[in-house]
Amino acid sequence: MNRRRVSISLVVALMVLGLFAAGMAVHRRAHPVPPPTQTPPRPTATPEHPPSTRVPAVQAYAPGSRARWALPSSDHGQGTVPVAPLAALSYGLPPLPRVITYTVRPGDTLSTIAQRFGLTLDSLRWSNPDIAYNPDDLYPGQVLRIPPINGAVVEVREGDTVESLARRFHVPPEVIRTYAANRLKPPYTLKPGTLLIIPGGSLEVDLPPPRPYPGYTYMWPVRGVITQRYHAYHHGLDIGTVYGAGVYAARSGRVRTVRWDDSGYGYMVIIDHGDGWSTLYAHLKGALVQPGQWVSRGALIGRVGGTGRATGPHIHFEIRKGRVRYNPEKFLPPTP
Repeated sequence: MNRRRVSISLVVALMVLGLFAAGMAVHRRAHPVPPPTQTPPRPTATPEHPPSTRVPAVQAYAPGSRARWALPSSDHGQGTVPVAPLAALSYGLPPLPRVITYTVRPGDTLSTIAQRFGLTLDSLRWSNPDIAYNPDDLYPGQVLRIPPINGAVVEVREGDTVESLARRFHVPPEVIRTYAANRLKPPYTLKPGTLLIIPGGSLEVDLPPPRPYPGYTYMWPVRGVITQRYHAYHHGLDIGTVYGAGVYAARSGRVRTVRWDDSGYGYMVIIDHGDGWSTLYAHLKGALVQPGQWVSRGALIGRVGGTGRATGPHIHFEIRKGRVRYNPEKFLPPTP
């Protein structure tokens, strides 16, 4: 009897297992399982960006040739800023040392443009002959050359040589020959009309200092022309001249003040002459003296600039006794 019960139980169990197996087969046919996915192998090198995504800025010139490239602007209407070097870095490439051009916009000054491109103001001056001696002579639509580094960009003229340009811009000839972007090869013949980059190049302003006149305590501080005389609303002389020209002490004395003045003078120097009189020199590019320093008449104290509220390069010159300002023409020789 017991054996019969066991046999019946086994038969029932086998029937249940068979029904379960049949049901699973039907489920698999209705819902097939996808094959396992395979992870694709990683590339051994980072793929390059497609050429269509390489968008550069402004306008660029390759030194040593007249070819041009159209490069893009990344400023979104806020000023033309070159992005080609940055784009090159993003693709693992070194920056390309090209000369680019910038179109002046309303509100631009040479200082703001120089700051935007990470250059010195002088680098822009020496690269653009039209503004070399008057950096305030900018106007919207004017096109400026922007060098890739501090120095100068020069357009080669007939008769120019590496040696003559090196002398002119005060650099060793090898600096020009070995700068890779210039693409110069022996015998280093220069082709008129091409652009040449001169790293660290600069021009000097060689204006002779004004000479003292017998019988006059004061001398003119700079060579130039009077652009505005002393009057009720202008208590000094404006003497226009070339940017960077030397400014000289009009009389011996001790330097009392060397600082930036927010009222409109810009960089200024005041010399105390020891008897209640003093002279002021404003709108300087920079000072070459320090407070407390004794200077003789005719000593170089600074360079002509256009700092503060100035229209064009000039010096604002005052002669004071105490706080009273006098007409300098009453104390100066007849001509600068």
